Amino acid sequence: MIGRNPPSSDASICILSILQVITKRIQERMVDMMRRKYNFKTFNRTRKRYGLRFNGKQGHEVLIILGIVLFVSLRDYFWYFVAVGSLIPAFYFYKSWSKKQSIRKSGIKEIDTMSGIDFEKRLEVMFGDLGYKVIRTPPSGDFGADLILEDRKGRTVVQAKRYSKPIGIKAVQEVIGSIAFYKATRALVVTNIYFTPQAEKLAQSNGVELWDRDKLIKMLSTLSVRMESSLALDPVD
Repeated sequence: MIGRNPPSSDASICILSILQVITKRIQERMVDMMRRKYNFKTFNRTRKRYGLRFNGKQGHEVLIILGIVLFVSLRDYFWYFVAVGSLIPAFYFYKSWSKKQSIRKSGIKEIDTMSGIDFEKRLEVMFGDLGYKVIRTPPSGDFGADLILEDRKGRTVVQAKRYSKPIGIKAVQEVIGSIAFYKATRALVVTNIYFTPQAEKLAQSNGVELWDRDKLIKMLSTLSVRMESSLALDPVD
């Protein structure tokens, strides 16, 4: 009939009226509770007296009513919220990808100015590009390994040292101690500088591989050429 509200509109008005009554009762209860001396026992006694239990039947009814009201009010904007919600993970993915690209482009000059943590992140990206599954250990309590590499051949523990002076035997000792803890089959120490003769001798006797500045530059150059080749476009006839 003309002039009569549709059923959905009548239902919305009824639900809103119920919600207003419930809100008013809750406000009255809160005011009454605030007049009393606040403590846990008083709050709990008042809550039980008025039946304000969201884990009980009445609490479930209130939550159901609130859900219905929100659905009726926002149903016309459902796809809008879906679209906005999908942008959030896309934004974080792009942010993570952009940061990784920035790290990937950093060469030896940038590495020389990095902190120890940033150097570990750079190596994490580099080894990932080399095809390894990379796990970064916690900054403290790493048991001698900064990175753990996994491939078909097994597990490799990596000690990363971004220093300005030659690396001594301590780094080699640390990575040797981490082999048994992480159940690794290989060990590697990577640095932006060089190793002392004592460190090289200890590594050789224990089967630890050492990547010094020259080796690191070579690997970075190899990956850079590989990336440029993969991004190159085929010539157009």
